[in-house]
Amino acid sequence: MQLNKMMSVIIADLVKAEQLTLVSGSDCMIKAIGKPGSPEAGDLVFVWDAGSLASWKKKRPAALIINRKYLEHLPTDMDDVIIYSAKDARLVFAKLGSFLRPSSAAGWPGIHASAQVHPTATLSEGCQVGPGVVIGPGSKLGKNCVIFPNVVIDENVVIGDQVMIQSQSFIGSETLVGDKVVIQAGVSIGTDGFGFAMDVDHNFNQLPHLGRVVLEDDVHVGSNTCIDRAVFEETLIKKGTKLDNLCHIAHNVELGENCVLTSGFCIAGSSKVGDRVMSSGQAGVFPHIEVGSDIHLHFRAGVIDSIRGKGEWAGLPARPMKDYLKNESIARKLVPLRNKIRELDKLLKSSIKG
Repeated sequence: MQLNKMMSVIIADLVKAEQLTLVSGSDCMIKAIGKPGSPEAGDLVFVWDAGSLASWKKKRPAALIINRKYLEHLPTDMDDVIIYSAKDARLVFAKLGSFLRPSSAAGWPGIHASAQVHPTATLSEGCQVGPGVVIGPGSKLGKNCVIFPNVVIDENVVIGDQVMIQSQSFIGSETLVGDKVVIQAGVSIGTDGFGFAMDVDHNFNQLPHLGRVVLEDDVHVGSNTCIDRAVFEETLIKKGTKLDNLCHIAHNVELGENCVLTSGFCIAGSSKVGDRVMSSGQAGVFPHIEVGSDIHLHFRAGVIDSIRGKGEWAGLPARPMKDYLKNESIARKLVPLRNKIRELDKLLKSSIKG
């Protein structure tokens, strides 16, 4: 990725926050972010794995940010390289996201001529709106938002500052989006939830969904994820929570702060998840239950009853990790045990005949 920025500009906030320490050098122009294992002249390289240094050949980057514990592994011929050390270079790489991720609506600054912005919609300074975007009546966008091509923002949506919404996403009416939210491609937010009432003839009648979706600050929504609006109140995703691709968040759900929920996570209606919950792929939560804070869900965990207190859970139905591993250990022995029983049965029958 091309940068063409001075090193001092890129890292200014992190130096001020004392998250970086200068080891050698002063300042230079950074052309691009380089690959840790094969840097080029002019690159800024991040090293949080000493193994990548082993593949360096003669070329040296312009600047390097490296975990402090790996400084002793650096090649000796680094006199012309600006070197900063950090406790966690990977975290620094993440903190510099505003410099490193694409910052334009696919290369179209301002509002593209083909975008349809309703006269009553409000766009704050610095917004970039790509081709084919539709922004409905009464909607408001904060400062420096980036809206990629073919996004639809329905009526009376309120979006905070520095929000990025990628192509083919839909944001339903009345949705509230906080600051620094990332919504990746193909996301659906604020459509009606899956709720029906059955009449005496066994016909299903869809419930009106009159509520909204709220995404607090610094939420990340992965591609092709769906978040349904509430029936009356809010489907709420609290600040700092990260959703991977292909997740489903049903109506009236509440997700706590700083959760990390990976691909295939599915939570049914009116359930609540506490803070700092983490899930591995394809975990699921039944409707109308609660998952407490600081819980980790593993191995396609299926949560069918409320869980409270810290801990690791796994399997279907979800159970404490210790119990899950015991059961798996026993299950692996069942086939050999069955074979032994068959052998004993044959011996017993043959001895009876004899």
